[in-house]
Amino acid sequence: MSAVIEARPTRFSGVRKLLGQLMRYSAVGIVTTLGYLTVFAVLRTFLGPFVGNGIALVLASLSSTAANRRLTFGVVGAHRRGRQFLEGFLIFCAGLALTSGALAVVDNVGSPGFRLAELGLLAAAKLSGGILRFALFRVWVFHPRRLSA
Repeated sequence: MSAVIEARPTRFSGVRKLLGQLMRYSAVGIVTTLGYLTVFAVLRTFLGPFVGNGIALVLASLSSTAANRRLTFGVVGAHRRGRQFLEGFLIFCAGLALTSGALAVVDNVGSPGFRLAELGLLAAAKLSGGILRFALFRVWVFHPRRLSA
């Protein structure tokens, strides 16, 4: 006779899951941040820094939410997609405030030759927003209890 061994989650399985999510989220974040900075650099020339930032951030946030929904949190299908993107939009507003604040600092302190500093400050603001975004995605938007309810 063989005994049935019941698999129980350990505290390490939760840590492994968190680390896996962080790694996937970071990979998506790196790709979308590079895309954001590229689109911003092009658009700011024609539309100015604030409009360019807004458009670039909208595009990056939509693609990031879609990629993280599937790759980081394993959510597929149309079920609750609209709600998740709406909640992602609310989180986007916090990111827009951070990056717009960074642009305002550069605009008031820097000169036209500060393009590299501007991109660096935007990347730092986007990183700060990304940390907040991951936490809110994990505990709110894509929380397992909300997904199964």
